[in-house]
Amino acid sequence: MIQVDIFSGFLGAGKTMLIKKMIANQVYNKDTAIIENEFGEVAIDGAYLEGSGIQVKEIYSGCICCSVSGDFKQAIGEVIKNYPVKQIIIEPSGVASLSDVLKIIKDGSFKDKLILNRVITVIDGTRFEMYRNNFSAFYLNQIQHAKTLIVSRSQFLGAGEIQHIISEIEKLNSKAAIITTPWEILHGRAIAEASKDSIKEELIRKVSMTRRNIKSVTGMQQPPAREVFDSVGIEGLNPHDKTVMEQILGTFENSNTYGEILRAKGIFSSQQGKWYQFDYVPGEYEIRETQPYYTSKLCIIGKGLKKEALVRLFQK
Repeated sequence: MIQVDIFSGFLGAGKTMLIKKMIANQVYNKDTAIIENEFGEVAIDGAYLEGSGIQVKEIYSGCICCSVSGDFKQAIGEVIKNYPVKQIIIEPSGVASLSDVLKIIKDGSFKDKLILNRVITVIDGTRFEMYRNNFSAFYLNQIQHAKTLIVSRSQFLGAGEIQHIISEIEKLNSKAAIITTPWEILHGRAIAEASKDSIKEELIRKVSMTRRNIKSVTGMQQPPAREVFDSVGIEGLNPHDKTVMEQILGTFENSNTYGEILRAKGIFSSQQGKWYQFDYVPGEYEIRETQPYYTSKLCIIGKGLKKEALVRLFQK
């Protein structure tokens, strides 16, 4: 089975630059082919991509989601037949509807040949409101059907602007991983792994394991952890210096203010551009320097959590 990765995004969002970065960081190699679609009469980006040694199949004078969908299927067939590849990257035109692209990939004629892997949509954060208001038919579709959403040009946005975009994106697609760290400082593999990451799921598993241990000792029947514990997740945290985060974690012991916090984990950046990871259990926490991450985020697990107070605490 050949893995298929789709890089969607509105016109000029930065799809090709992202693909080039991930190729340069060896997320993809020469076992990969690219199907590149230009909306217009002359294909431009393919020439840049071919410099990587990866095979490029171009379709232009249309959009793969509409008038040349037959050409798109033919291009996939040609790649499967003519190139001994393990991965195919598909870069649709910026005005393609992602749902239509996915429908073609899932066509019955490919069911034994292709497996859908990454579905990435790149969003230009500096033009989010303009594109959403003026081109919603294409724009929102690309957001709603992605597995991973990448906010490009985030280095030109303030923390409040990023948080607003995250909030609006989550209304459209609450399941996708959202990358807000400028990709210039991220390794391509961090981007590739983003959709697999879930701090909340990791903590829930640890809580569940703890309760199974209690059950085995006491013989008591314990309900699932999800039914007993509360959780709070925040993405796109404002930058925090390490000393400030130490003060925040120190306040977790105050159950009257924030509820009973049993476990917390997160990753955040400082005003100076350094990145840190923290772990918390009652009476103990650790903060350590780490590599840049695709977004700053945290998850808190506990009982009777006062969610609004916790959100305010990290938005200072």
